[in-house]
Amino acid sequence: MKKHSLEKLLRVLFVLVLLYDMIQMLAALMMWKGRRLEQGNQGKRHKRYLSFMNGYSRKLKDEAVEKIDLTAVMGGMELDLTGAKLADRTRIQVKGVMSGILIKVPPMVEVREDARSVMSGIANMVPRYQKEGLPVIFLQADCLMTGIHVKVVCETETKAKEE
Repeated sequence: MKKHSLEKLLRVLFVLVLLYDMIQMLAALMMWKGRRLEQGNQGKRHKRYLSFMNGYSRKLKDEAVEKIDLTAVMGGMELDLTGAKLADRTRIQVKGVMSGILIKVPPMVEVREDARSVMSGIANMVPRYQKEGLPVIFLQADCLMTGIHVKVVCETETKAKEE
């Protein structure tokens, strides 16, 4: 191998290692930011969650909720609202890039979605109940290559899986 080719290869390897280290540092910083957001959620009706290049799962139990902000970047996120104390009007704002998000809701809740997304989709599997006065979850999504799945889960199903 020529000296010139070896120098080019070493430069490329150096750049790749540098990029890898920068991505590692960014991921660590975002995980720290996610933990800080979660600590700030305690006792508040407005919750914020962040998933960056990893998986994230949160079950709200006996917590009052009016608004939730979910941000997922190249990761997976699961939010279980079956044990939460939902307001009559609960807003969920989702921002996702190349992610998958699962939102579990209790029975007898109406879910309305509004999506501004590119190469993304929302699978709202919540039935349309013919009953007035149900709590309403407004799901607004701004996504790029993200899938959002909303489904009804009974709290007893969740407890059975935990045991």
